[in-house]
Amino acid sequence: FGHSSDVSGRVANWLWTLAPMHVPESREMGRGGTLGHMRRVAGVLVSGVVAFLAVSSLLSPGTAGATALLLESTPADGQSLQRLDQIVFEFDSLLLANGAEVTVTNLGGTAVAVETSVDGSRLTGVVVGEVPSGNYEVAYRVQSSDGSVNEGSIRVGVDSPSQALSGGLLAVIAISAGLVLYLTIVFVADKRRRPNRRLAQGSARGDAEVES
Repeated sequence: FGHSSDVSGRVANWLWTLAPMHVPESREMGRGGTLGHMRRVAGVLVSGVVAFLAVSSLLSPGTAGATALLLESTPADGQSLQRLDQIVFEFDSLLLANGAEVTVTNLGGTAVAVETSVDGSRLTGVVVGEVPSGNYEVAYRVQSSDGSVNEGSIRVGVDSPSQALSGGLLAVIAISAGLVLYLTIVFVADKRRRPNRRLAQGSARGDAEVES
């Protein structure tokens, strides 16, 4: 924060006004009075230094306005799922809804529709529709309360049993259709050969009768 140096300067000026330029050397105060005055001055200086350090620590850029850091995600990076319905990211500080985004794309670059929402320090992406089996990159973009932006991504795999079953069913249907087509061709070809067989058998019988 830019105003931290101004506040620090004000605290330093305040301490300067509290600290005397010299210890009074009045003979009337005596030794005990001088020691008591020095103790009071030392107490004021110590209290001021403590207050100065406390204010400086609160206004330090390292402790205030830091970029939101990702704590965990559900699903986790590299996890394999049977179904991808939503992705939840948990951060260590509050997020701004403005600019928050979750995107899901397969390795070919095709994007999946996602609805993004922010609740405190949680970023959620709800997948619209069914996600086909495959590997996907889930990217996030968030903005902290101080305006700093954090971006990153995880990768997940989807292996849907229903889609595997559908693929197996299609394979069975294709094999069955091919078998039916083959039997149909064989049947038609055999049917066409039957008249020729009958003619050949009749001709053979006629030749046998002539020879007899």
